[in-house]
Amino acid sequence: MNKILVSLLVVFLLTACGEKSEQENLKDGLLNKEEFANLMMDVQLVEGHLNTNRVNQVFVTDSANHYYKEIFEKHGITLQLYKENMKYYVARPKMLESIYIEVEKQLLAQEKQYENVLIDVPAISPINRPTLTKIIKEDTLAFKLIYDSTLSYVEIKDSIFSLFNDSILKVYNTNELSFQQSFNVSTHSKPMFRLFKGQLKSVKK
Repeated sequence: MNKILVSLLVVFLLTACGEKSEQENLKDGLLNKEEFANLMMDVQLVEGHLNTNRVNQVFVTDSANHYYKEIFEKHGITLQLYKENMKYYVARPKMLESIYIEVEKQLLAQEKQYENVLIDVPAISPINRPTLTKIIKEDTLAFKLIYDSTLSYVEIKDSIFSLFNDSILKVYNTNELSFQQSFNVSTHSKPMFRLFKGQLKSVKK
């Protein structure tokens, strides 16, 4: 038993050291985990905001370009470097998952700061990834749409949002706006959408 524990400890330490070493030797333009998490926090907030204004597609597109330009300037990167960072972290799903867990924690903490603010629309509360995948798997049509290879990502998203069974959301004590925002946050790029689909397959009802 002691030999097994020692072996597991060695594997853990080697993995941790390997990740630390890799992070210390990032090539120019790549953000470390903390920096990338801060970047993704801003991206998620923008995606959530844009999601509430999806009626006018031209407005959304113009706003997205403006917001993303500000985000890239704030974090000292370009669109090309953003894509390279996404490619780097998507190729390391465990690292990316830990980043998104941290981002979700930050979103929830930020939500609590404003929980007593009165608004005239249903409250938007982030849905964590495990719960979001369970919600989608509960809706047979939504689950099939995600794996429909004949549809583009935008078509899949629009179809899910317009056809989703609201009664399932009530079971999970959430609402349509929270669902749409959380889905956009978790699948806001093609690499993230592919990662989400892979996670969805492993979820049990």
